[in-house]
Amino acid sequence: MSAIAPGMILFAYLCGSISSAILVCRIAGLPDPRESG
Repeated sequence: MSAIAPGMILFAYLCGSISSAILVCRIAGLPDPRESG
């Protein structure tokens, strides 16, 4: 395993943990899906 692999694994984990629905709603100016259902 190279020295850069742990950083890539951490970056991939963080990207996967971000909810895309929340990002899309914020960018589009829509209400938060966690509150409005």
